[in-house]
Amino acid sequence: MKKLNLVLFFISMFAVAAFAQPTNAEAGKCYAKCLIPTKYETTSVPVTIKAATTKVNIKPATFVNASEQFMTKEAATSYSAVSAKFEKASKQVLAKDSYKVLKVVPAEFKTVTEKVLVKEAYKVAKIVPATYKTETVSLMVKPAFTTYQKKPANFRDEVETIDVSPKSTKWVHKKSDANCLSADPDDCMIWCLVETPAEYKTVTKKVLVGCDAGWTINGSDCVKSNKVDAVYKTYTKQVVDTPAKVEYTEYPAEFKTRTYQQLVSEAKVVEETVPAEYTTWKYEKLSSDASATESPVTAQYMNRTFENLGADASLSTESVPGETVNIQKTTISAAGGFSEEWREVVCEADVTPRLIAQVQRALIERGYSVGLAGVDNVFGVDTKAALKKFQQDKGLPVGNLDFETLKALGINQ
Repeated sequence: MKKLNLVLFFISMFAVAAFAQPTNAEAGKCYAKCLIPTKYETTSVPVTIKAATTKVNIKPATFVNASEQFMTKEAATSYSAVSAKFEKASKQVLAKDSYKVLKVVPAEFKTVTEKVLVKEAYKVAKIVPATYKTETVSLMVKPAFTTYQKKPANFRDEVETIDVSPKSTKWVHKKSDANCLSADPDDCMIWCLVETPAEYKTVTKKVLVGCDAGWTINGSDCVKSNKVDAVYKTYTKQVVDTPAKVEYTEYPAEFKTRTYQQLVSEAKVVEETVPAEYTTWKYEKLSSDASATESPVTAQYMNRTFENLGADASLSTESVPGETVNIQKTTISAAGGFSEEWREVVCEADVTPRLIAQVQRALIERGYSVGLAGVDNVFGVDTKAALKKFQQDKGLPVGNLDFETLKALGINQ
């Protein structure tokens, strides 16, 4: 019942539209309300499926070879012993005092004993060399530096539905259903407003999620830094424990015991001088005492090579453009429907073979096919279809041979 009522409603509306008389109509002319098609506009819409981001470039740490001298033995002082030097010497020593001889009373003597120097006291130098002890030192051969790892960030796919053509309505000329009261179904032709559903397109986008635990997001990459410890090497060196020194041993002077006759009393009667008697004593005389010469002992070095950090590892970023796809989206630029005003159309009696031939030629010139027969002066199915297509392409009212269409075809009537 509802369906019947809806059909009757459209019939009544069509009847009102059909029988409402146009104002300012002229006799001998024909008028009609034409169906103006809906106009659509198709545009290319960019859709971002992956946002622009940055990616990370890793520049590893660089090292330069370096060398240095490493002391393996400290500088010290060494001594060389110089022995005491002696030279041969002699001197006259009294062997017997001079005396006087008395011919009557001889002189009296006594024996005297004394020590005579035969070798002066001297020193003997003894060199006590320096002693060393071994020490262990740890030296850096490669400094600490940083390394980086990178891997792509995690993305997830998201599906988005994009409206590429909106929902619209259009008028369709249909026959009535079985409830039509007229015996001739053509008397019940009605216009139905049909809804055209919207059209959608599905686009898959990549959305940044992030990084795993322990990684840091940087643009579209995940970065992890690792600290590499410095490298050390153990070296041994000798250091002075006790410095070299000189010890002196003193040797006393050497003496020899000698005896001689010493005058006690001279002769008293006849006095005669007897000269003293001397003897030559040979001995070693100290010309230079013992000593030590001091000379420096140069420290000992060795060349060692190691790696010095030239530049630590670093990160740089560069832009990564996003990914977009172009979606063809259709929008309604002008809604269609029946024209509000009556339009003048060619009356049936004026649709002559000559006019039909003009229409066919004009359509052919504009690239529309009117059938295999070409210009045959017959307003047949192919010609009507071509004319309808021309009206739709030019945005003209569709369904009648009106004067606006003739003007668009370049035909003066």
